[in-house]
Amino acid sequence: MRAAEILEQLLSRAGEDPDFRARLLSEPEATLREEYGFAVPDGMKLKVIEDSRTTSHLVLPPNPQLSLDEMRAVSGGIGAIDNTTSTSGDTDWQNHPIFRD
Repeated sequence: MRAAEILEQLLSRAGEDPDFRARLLSEPEATLREEYGFAVPDGMKLKVIEDSRTTSHLVLPPNPQLSLDEMRAVSGGIGAIDNTTSTSGDTDWQNHPIFRD
């Protein structure tokens, strides 16, 4: 079954079964595990929110920008990332504002 079908089934059930809806809102991980055998991956948290007649939620994906520490980790610390240090062979991208603290 595809993810879209599972979500459709889940939303349908939450609309028809008030007890299931309440459990899904209060304990989403446990509810999905007990009812569907779905386990949320370690290190990830699942939050279920409910729209109302006057409030809707817009969910944004994670910010695609890397933090300075993440950039250092993926670059192996190669190159200067601020104006206070200089490394032979620095390139223009290293002077870009996103690489500064």
